[in-house]
Amino acid sequence: GDLEEVRRMLRKGVDINSCNYDGKTIMHMAASEGNYRVVELLLEEGAEKNQKDRWGNTPLQDAINNTQGPVIQLL
Repeated sequence: GDLEEVRRMLRKGVDINSCNYDGKTIMHMAASEGNYRVVELLLEEGAEKNQKDRWGNTPLQDAINNTQGPVIQLL
């Protein structure tokens, strides 16, 4: 699943804070989808939780916009 894929990426040395063309990081995507375990892992690994995308949204704002209660509490 997503958690194992993120673990594989981290083992391969992928920059945990790299972003796509919209400035969204792995943290943004996991937060907006409500993927609690991935967000938890990213936080443990030192991912930036306040990085803004091209619209100025942080992962927390993405979680709020998508009503992801548990992830909102985690962030």
